[in-house]
Amino acid sequence: MITQITLKNYRNITDFDSTLKKINLIVAPNGAGKTNLLESIFFLFNGTSFKSMRSMLDAVGPNEDFSTVKIILQKNICEMVIIKSPNLKKQYKKNNKKTNLKQIYKILKPVIFSPNSVDLVDGAPEVRRKDLDLFIASFDYQYSDALTRYEKVLKNKNAILKNIRDGNSTIEQLEFWNNELCQNRRNFSFKKNKHN
Repeated sequence: MITQITLKNYRNITDFDSTLKKINLIVAPNGAGKTNLLESIFFLFNGTSFKSMRSMLDAVGPNEDFSTVKIILQKNICEMVIIKSPNLKKQYKKNNKKTNLKQIYKILKPVIFSPNSVDLVDGAPEVRRKDLDLFIASFDYQYSDALTRYEKVLKNKNAILKNIRDGNSTIEQLEFWNNELCQNRRNFSFKKNKHN
């Protein structure tokens, strides 16, 4: 159980620190950061967001150089820091010692049910697939890792396609990303089929 959460420069939340009880009610005006608070918990333990993000830079507040999410549980202290410069990076700590997402991932498995989760019933197929992917990723680290890799390769391939259109890349570069996409899709599909 989470006993305390501290956020610094997370999206629109400049400074937040609160002790939590067994049941918590979050009340604030629209745009105050209620969803961002929930997202920060999910992001820390899953390495990805349930909201759309262009990159993890979106998690860093405007005009800030870093973002921190620190969560204290009954037996562990977990922390994620996103640093903008000189190179964008994400660091994890468990009980004040550097670690990786794989170690953090094992500690808590948050699942999000939000108003748009009703899309599972009547939404478009791609929305249902994304929700299902996030759900499986919340308890299967290998699946989460395969999904993240696949999405990164797909994003890179799409960037190359735009560059080819604009005359800034070659077809040979596209072949590399096509091969990467096929390999990652195969790995991802294999992991996904384990849950059918």
